[in-house]
Amino acid sequence: MHPNPQTYYFLWVRWFKHDQSLPSFSTTWRFDHVSFMPHDNLNEEPFGFVDLATVIHSCHLIPDFNLGRTRELMPASVFQDTNGDWTKFCVTQCVNLIFSVFILN
Repeated sequence: MHPNPQTYYFLWVRWFKHDQSLPSFSTTWRFDHVSFMPHDNLNEEPFGFVDLATVIHSCHLIPDFNLGRTRELMPASVFQDTNGDWTKFCVTQCVNLIFSVFILN
């Protein structure tokens, strides 16, 4: 055991992947889309740990309601909504003004 215990702050996350099949904000003024990483991808893990210093603190994800839900991304779990996950999310390009003022002050 270490004689001087230290606290480490980290965040457990579920990763997203960028959907490049849809037009992006920079070319069409539409929101970029992301979706959760599937659990059966052998090259990338759907969950991971992140240093809090690298986290974007202000982002809005809006479910793309038109695309519905899916149960294909994760196997059944007590943590998953019984209707499944949203298929895709829209990523807004704006920053929450109140949060920005809080960070800048």
